[in-house]
Amino acid sequence: MIKAIKVKKLFGIYNHDITLNNFGNVTILHSPNGSGKTTIFRMLKALNEKDLNIFTIIPFKSFYIELETCKLQIHKLKSGKVKLKAIYSTSTEEFEFPITPHSTSTKFNVDDCMMPTFNEQYLLLDHNYVDRSIATKKRILKYQTHMLLSNIPSNMKRVLDELNIELIDAERLLSTKKDSQNIRKVTSYPNELKEQISKYLSKSGVISQELDATFPSRVITSCNKPSSNTINDDELRKKLTELSFKRNQLKDKGILFEKSSPILDQFETKDFATNEVLKLVLSLYIDDNFEKLKVLEELLNKIILFETLVNKFFLDKEIAVDNENGFKIYFKKGDLVGQEVLPAVLSSGEQHFLVLFFELVFLTPKEYLVLIDEPEISLHIAWQLNMVDNLKKISELNNTSFLLATHSPSIILNHKNSVIATGYEDDVQ
Repeated sequence: MIKAIKVKKLFGIYNHDITLNNFGNVTILHSPNGSGKTTIFRMLKALNEKDLNIFTIIPFKSFYIELETCKLQIHKLKSGKVKLKAIYSTSTEEFEFPITPHSTSTKFNVDDCMMPTFNEQYLLLDHNYVDRSIATKKRILKYQTHMLLSNIPSNMKRVLDELNIELIDAERLLSTKKDSQNIRKVTSYPNELKEQISKYLSKSGVISQELDATFPSRVITSCNKPSSNTINDDELRKKLTELSFKRNQLKDKGILFEKSSPILDQFETKDFATNEVLKLVLSLYIDDNFEKLKVLEELLNKIILFETLVNKFFLDKEIAVDNENGFKIYFKKGDLVGQEVLPAVLSSGEQHFLVLFFELVFLTPKEYLVLIDEPEISLHIAWQLNMVDNLKKISELNNTSFLLATHSPSIILNHKNSVIATGYEDDVQ
């Protein structure tokens, strides 16, 4: 978990000191345009991906990250190198790498590269490379990153592996996947959710097969095991009621195809209620079903939160999730009530909100620090006012922390204790 971030002399001017707000899990970064908020986010994301080349390109003096287990420091040295340093409770590790003299050019000669054996090594690394004399900047940096990672001390590399940072940048409507530059995310996310539902059902199916295969033997073992304690009827009724409720919720969301069986009605009969063997079997059946539904309950909680947030945001439309379509959007008012609305024709604000919260609820791993650049883009003031409260709900679901970079007074208004103002005159030296 990241506790603090510090940058000195970013662009040769700005000093930033950011202490993350663990209370509420949302920290709001407020600073002038051009002072480096987005750049800091990209440096954090690059470090998370172990793309150290970014630190050779961006002008800064030092970059610090304070973690619970250690402190990471990155310094630009006068010698022309970059030093990466990890300070642990009992030891310190250092790693230096050179600044690429060609890092700002689009193309350069392979023979000019600092690595004397670069030509042969690179050809072995990338079999698609054809031109032995000219390589693009992107490919050179890819190779250099590969070489750098092979030399980083193992403990330091382990720390980088555990940073767990996700960046949602301001340009978030278009897909960044290869060959998808012009595809809007809102058009692909219904299928993305459909695939996620299918994966959750597959996990539940594996658990079901394992439990069903051992159910007869567990029943026999339990029946043959002497016990002086009878199974409590009220507790069984309570569990059955809860199980029926969960199954019906999953059916209503289109995740399960059948609702709960009417066992609860049969349970009220005198013969059934006094039969200890039947109650023992029923108790095992209930426990097994809770275990089968546990993985689906996680999905259900995400779906309920996603639908709640989006439907509260939409004025005249509503979203509905199911396992056949992922999700669909419908008009809920006016002459077109009930008609489907294609995601691509939503307003800019509706698309920004939908993409942002879909990614936060369904695509962001648990226990991550999520960086959100300009969350207010295209959003009405009323929607901006609720932004932090909505993020806190997601934080409760996924144990996620957030660091926002914003200029919006509306986002800040009710959460001034979570705001860090940086990059102003006091931070310029």
